[in-house]
Amino acid sequence: MRYSYEFKKKCVEMYRSGVYPDTPDGISQVCFRSKVRNWVRTEEALGSEALEPKHTHKQWLPDEKYALVCQVLTGKSYLEVAIHNGVKDSVLRNWVRKYKSMALHDERLLKSRIANLVIYEEMQHQKEKHKGQRYRWLPSSAKEPEPEHQLLYGKIFNYGEGDADGNMPGERYGCQCGIEWLD
Repeated sequence: MRYSYEFKKKCVEMYRSGVYPDTPDGISQVCFRSKVRNWVRTEEALGSEALEPKHTHKQWLPDEKYALVCQVLTGKSYLEVAIHNGVKDSVLRNWVRKYKSMALHDERLLKSRIANLVIYEEMQHQKEKHKGQRYRWLPSSAKEPEPEHQLLYGKIFNYGEGDADGNMPGERYGCQCGIEWLD
């Protein structure tokens, strides 16, 4: 069932005032209340315009899908990633399921996942060991480094700071950037 922007906005306002709107016909109360809470989180993350009905479906590029899948694989919740990127969590779950299935049957991809996991685990160990220190962002060992990370090469950060999402080198799944601890 499609809901108008005005209806969604009214539901969000009612929810914020501590009242659930009446459940429309054709949907269970549990499902409808879940939708309302999802609209609230979507508006908080992306603004009220995100509640407007979409007239066209976004065609996601494989790299865009992979980036969202990686966020889930590194521990972010499906719902958090979905809401912040304007995709349904059920669609994201399908992408993750397909990726995992592909990885189990593709030896090259499986080796890549294992290598990325080793790098990620080492980064978590290093973070704990060097908590409170400053570091320099070093170039990536990847064949195709991420352009946004290339802009950070050589820059000095405090522990816990990093790229636009707050990730330190090697912290995000698949990142192969290096780190030099300074203090």
